[in-house]
Amino acid sequence: MRVIICRGVLLALTLTFLGAGGAYATVPRISEVLTAYSRVGAPVSINILGTSLCLGTPCVAPIVSLGGKPIALSAFSTTSITANLPQPVTLGDYKLNVSTSVGSTGFELTLANLAPLGLPGAKPIVVVDSNGQLVGPYVVVSNTVGAGGIGSTYFEGVFIRTPTVSFTAPFSNNSLGSPSATVYFTSTDCSGAGYAQSNNSGAGAPSAMLFATIIATTAYVWNAGGYTGISSNSQLTNQGCNTYGVQSAGGVPVIATFDLSTLGFVPPFSVQ
Repeated sequence: MRVIICRGVLLALTLTFLGAGGAYATVPRISEVLTAYSRVGAPVSINILGTSLCLGTPCVAPIVSLGGKPIALSAFSTTSITANLPQPVTLGDYKLNVSTSVGSTGFELTLANLAPLGLPGAKPIVVVDSNGQLVGPYVVVSNTVGAGGIGSTYFEGVFIRTPTVSFTAPFSNNSLGSPSATVYFTSTDCSGAGYAQSNNSGAGAPSAMLFATIIATTAYVWNAGGYTGISSNSQLTNQGCNTYGVQSAGGVPVIATFDLSTLGFVPPFSVQ
């Protein structure tokens, strides 16, 4: 008995299988959900992290539902969705669902109030924006960092948690960051690896904590213990990129960047 395999049919079956696999690869997946809280510790929004959370160019808004009811989106991309929670929030366990044109995915989400820190009945000291959204815990940094770009040796700061990196940054009533912030580059056009402005050697600096120099809406994150001398060919400030020719500078390598506009903070800021 002879077995005859038709190459055309085999090729067609292979392409069909690959097509199905490609479609499967674009089904949304949720890896983590972060909750943002108001000044009184109540949940106000969620940040959904994952893959294939929206499709197309530009990205088409997915449908997000909580407990079977759709919720409004304030931002979305293929890897992140920010959604506002309906107020007032009913605390409890919910089924979170994200749907696109090729499929959907679910996530078991518990909404609860943020537990207060410190003594029983005491509320944590936090920084909030004009909408009452929690920016982060209030901190004071004194005589440890020595970085002129974020407020010299003393500054009032806020500890900001993000999906990818967390850091302390200075703030004022009107903005996050310092007006004197500078990031140095060895390139001539403020591209490539950056170095945050610093004026000490980092001896005794709290290297366990990360700090950020903020320019416009970008946080340039660095570690205070990484001081080094460089030859700077360009400097980035809130006024833009400047080239002054080669000059020596003291800085600490930027290890990460984060776009703060994705968090939706709206000044003025205040301590509560």
